[in-house]
Amino acid sequence: MTTICDIDDTLLRKGIYPIQNVIDIVNKMQPLILITGRNESQRARTVDSLKAAGVRYTKLLMVPDSVTTPQGRDQYKAKIASSIPDAAVAIDNDAKVRGLYKRIGIPKVLDPTKM
Repeated sequence: MTTICDIDDTLLRKGIYPIQNVIDIVNKMQPLILITGRNESQRARTVDSLKAAGVRYTKLLMVPDSVTTPQGRDQYKAKIASSIPDAAVAIDNDAKVRGLYKRIGIPKVLDPTKM
């Protein structure tokens, strides 16, 4: 069963500072697919930040640069998540995104501030 997890304010604060308690939990939840609202053009910086924080993930999925609105990013994240057939857990700091994950049928949707 796959775990889906957000990055900003879920695993990293201000883009670089590790949220260690959440990282410790998700590193045990493999396979781990990161789905972020960050645009693809930020991939290299994102990979560097995740590596420095010690996040062990299977795949990093990012929003195309053509998607520029917050609503578009949220919808894209939900679309990507719906294509992962064995997604059992989703972790995201944004209540709207958690709602989208629940609506597409992910069984366990978590708020990282309550982990």
